[in-house]
This record gives sequence, C-alpha cells and structure tokens, in this order.
Amino acid sequence: ATEFFIAEQAKVILSCFPERDLFRMNAFICMYNRIIGDNEVRSLFRSMFSKENQNLIMIRLGYLALWNPFYPSTWYRIDLQHRDGRHLSGLIMRMTLIEHNSMIFDVVLDGKHIDLPAIWIAKMPEHGVLEFQFRETPLPHLPLRERLAVHSLGWTPSVIWAASAEFKSLRVAFSTANTHVRKQTSVRPLAPVR
Repeated sequence: ATEFFIAEQAKVILSCFPERDLFRMNAFICMYNRIIGDNEVRSLFRSMFSKENQNLIMIRLGYLALWNPFYPSTWYRIDLQHRDGRHLSGLIMRMTLIEHNSMIFDVVLDGKHIDLPAIWIAKMPEHGVLEFQFRETPLPHLPLRERLAVHSLGWTPSVIWAASAEFKSLRVAFSTANTHVRKQTSVRPLAPVR
C-alpha cells in the first residue's frame, strides 16, 4: 500500500473502531508507519487510547517507538527481557534523578512491591515484568529531555522543536491558569517536599 495519512485523517479512521476488544489498537498498529509526523502520531496515540492500551501498543511497536520524553507521566508495564524496555526504564530513572520532584512510585516487579534499587540506573535486570507510575515535576528540565530525544530516540531538531513548543505552550497555559486561580483564592503554592 502507498497510502499515507495525516493525524486528523487517522483519527477519523480510528474513531470508526471501538477501543474495546482491541480493534482500535490493531488498526493503529497497522497504520502506524503510514501516519505522517512523529509528534502528531504521539499526540494521536495519547488522545485515542487508555493508559492500559497505550502500554499494550508500546509493547507491540517497541517501548521507545511512541515514548515521548516531553510527556512521560503515565503508568508503565515493561517486560525487562526486551532491550528497549530496559533502556526506557533507565531513561525514566535518570529523569527522576535530575528533575527535582519527579518521582517513580508504586513499583512492582513480577507482582511484588519493591523499593527501586539504585544499581538499576547502571544495570537493569534482564528478566521480569516491571510496573510503576511516573509523575513528572511541574518544572521539567527541558535541556535534559531534548538530549534524551536526540541521543536515545534519534529525534531531529524539527521534531524536538515541535514537541517542545507544544510542551512549553501547555506549561505556559497551565502556569497562567494556576496564577489566575491563586489570585482569586489567595492560596499559596505548596512548598516542595524534601
């Protein structure tokens, strides 16, 4: 087939399939290489699928294929026997170290709650299923995320610019909305937890 789609066309097609029973997910996987625009594909992915189905798609396409360092906050379920799954886990751990107030929590390995071993930053285990929740800081370290995008994901400057411009505009809108609410309610923001 030689047909390509822009994200809006793909969204219309995907909307024809119910998300239940994995029909929409299978349609997305079939169309993935035919949707134009890396950033648009990632936005479509986030908007059309539940967190659980996002994880299933990431397993089928490869963990790094749809991961966006500018939108990392989600629940992850990673099979550590896959190299890119281990690599993704390591990237998220590095983000947690550098970005204050970013956190990994509810860590489960093979069905058992664990404390995340620090040694895993250097060497991840090569077996097991790792599940965790990642929550990013309200003020992320953008140069770090740009480096991750280039060196770990192979993003070009234009893709990084598009992703970071969208990210920055959302942060500005969020910050403006919070400032407006704070002025109305006279509530001070919480101090960071140390």
